[in-house]
Amino acid sequence: TPTKEIQRALHLSTLPLLTVAAQWTLPPFLISNLSRSRFEKFFPIQCLVVPDVLASERHTHLRARDVCVGAPTGSGKTLAFVLPVINALAGGGGVGDATSVAAVGRVVVR
Repeated sequence: TPTKEIQRALHLSTLPLLTVAAQWTLPPFLISNLSRSRFEKFFPIQCLVVPDVLASERHTHLRARDVCVGAPTGSGKTLAFVLPVINALAGGGGVGDATSVAAVGRVVVR
């Protein structure tokens, strides 16, 4: 059976993009751009990776975790990496400095 994290990610991937993006507190411009690009829902890999990366970015007292993702082409790996980076660069992490970007830079997508 899937772990609780995987079950949570699978559930989030069934919800509308606007609902999930609001839970993640992504900046309005990012949500707007995703909507204009006709994204309707996040993929499971994004729902698994993005919340953890955003949490480590927002709560610098948490130990940064490296993330390595292996998934088929078209599964959403690139967006799972890019969303937290853009969020950090936009100052959405609450820190808004080079340390938040460096923390996000630990994500490895293959």
